[in-house]
Amino acid sequence: QDGDEFLVSDGTLKQIGIDISRLLEQVAEKQRLDEGDDIIPRSAMEVGFDMLEEWEEEPLTSNMSDVHRLRRVGEDPDRVRDAMMADDTKGVELMMKQTVENGFPQDRVADLQRIVTSVDVWRTKFRADDPPAKVEPMEIELKPDARHYRCAARKLNPYEKRFLDAFAAILLEAGVIWKNDRSKYCSPVNPVLKPGGIHKRDLKSKEWSDEELLQHFRLTIDYRVINSMTVPSAGAMPFQVEILEHVQGAVVLAVFDLIKGFWQMPLAEASRQVLSFMVNGKIMTPTRVMQGHVDSALYFQKTMENVCGSLLYHNLLAWIDDVLLFAKSIDEYLEKLETFLGLMQTHGLKLNPLKCRLYNTSVKWCGRVISGQGVKHDPARVEALQGIPYPTNAGQLQQFLCSVNWMRDHIPGYATR
Repeated sequence: QDGDEFLVSDGTLKQIGIDISRLLEQVAEKQRLDEGDDIIPRSAMEVGFDMLEEWEEEPLTSNMSDVHRLRRVGEDPDRVRDAMMADDTKGVELMMKQTVENGFPQDRVADLQRIVTSVDVWRTKFRADDPPAKVEPMEIELKPDARHYRCAARKLNPYEKRFLDAFAAILLEAGVIWKNDRSKYCSPVNPVLKPGGIHKRDLKSKEWSDEELLQHFRLTIDYRVINSMTVPSAGAMPFQVEILEHVQGAVVLAVFDLIKGFWQMPLAEASRQVLSFMVNGKIMTPTRVMQGHVDSALYFQKTMENVCGSLLYHNLLAWIDDVLLFAKSIDEYLEKLETFLGLMQTHGLKLNPLKCRLYNTSVKWCGRVISGQGVKHDPARVEALQGIPYPTNAGQLQQFLCSVNWMRDHIPGYATR
């Protein structure tokens, strides 16, 4: 009958394939799934994205030649570093150009330029010569009955193996991981094709270069066993609907993205071995925080809240590595922007100018369209939700409920249906 309710124990739900704890973890990490750990190599010293893929226009027509030039001078660290700094400068110029085109007041552009260029926080690519952020490292506490765990090797096709070798080589050179065959822990990896790209059946259609494989594959690490042995950190992600109320009345909005945010965060030395993973039979141990661990998203969130504490909720919201800055006037915005960038520099955090938007009256942030007048869901996400197939098993039902729950506050009568 309508209105009837019943309770199901956590154990029963797990028997039919629904893990509530894991579901909540997925909700917390939902916004990071699109980015993953995808990379495009430029040289032995750098990791990052093609600068042009973030822009509809193509002002940097020599971008691909820059890739080849960096490879040719790869043995000269000083020239490579100079080339990377030039890319960062171009990225900032593009960001400023878009800001002016968006209508930023011409009489304040010089002030904005001074603020933006007075700090060393802009990176178009993740750089090996940048130390980890100056924040408390993430520490993992294992349960008293936790045991050493080393996964068995998984069977992979030749393309997946090549991707893993190329991916690991870049991370090794970037200092994000190191080879550690003596580790007492080791989790399996699962290379997956990125959505919207090639299909698995296409892999045999041609000879793929390592760079192409890096563009089409992404690395995921299966930390389920490690997560089951971990004492989860106390705390919770903030409720977006509640924190977004603080934006009411804002006339200036800006969004910021930390480049490879998780890789910027330090991992406590005593915890590194626990997050080791296997790459083609070799064990790699990370020096930075890895996505997929039960504590990673919450650690990142609380770290950003601590870093931005003086601005938090007054002029700034943070959702893992996505930051929203807002103000009710240009003067207030410039003042708070200078404070925010100063905090980033003080803590050694780096922002991607190609994904930052310095001036808007309406922005897309964490799946919602936000302005000073209110909040609504991104139409593209609503359309995607409408296209989800009717669930036919427990796994599909879990995915559907997670997706719908994201919009629960904007669905009339959601709790009664």
